[in-house]
Amino acid sequence: MSVVIPIDICCKFYKLAIDMCCLFACHTCERNACLIISKDDYNILCTGVSKCIYEKEVEGRDKRELLYYLSSVEDVITKTIKIGGIALEDRICVLTHFPSRMDMKLLIQSGVSTVVTVSSHNIKGDECFNKLKEKCEIILLDDKSTRRELY
Repeated sequence: MSVVIPIDICCKFYKLAIDMCCLFACHTCERNACLIISKDDYNILCTGVSKCIYEKEVEGRDKRELLYYLSSVEDVITKTIKIGGIALEDRICVLTHFPSRMDMKLLIQSGVSTVVTVSSHNIKGDECFNKLKEKCEIILLDDKSTRRELY
């Protein structure tokens, strides 16, 4: 596969996603963000951030119980379905984090053509990651490239 998006543009979108998750992601859980970008003109089509969903406050209880953690990939896919008219096929997905197994499965099913994310140390032999590599191009940003472009 040929590189669809230049590395400097990848780093700029990665920085935008980092800024977005610092502003909008839930402060009590992991802060992650996801951007869906068009391949042709690099327009941002949809964004998503991680969220913690808690039960409603009950009088007399000090703490609320966590019901569900919504990952940024789930959030962006849910938003594209809700908005309608945005197909994820042949799109670029920029993640601020290395995707979990559930996120990888969702990305495979969504049909995105390129995933831009940070590298992980334990990806060798991961069946989901290998399947994701078969289905789409993966651009792994290392610390040197992102640090150079971010600052």
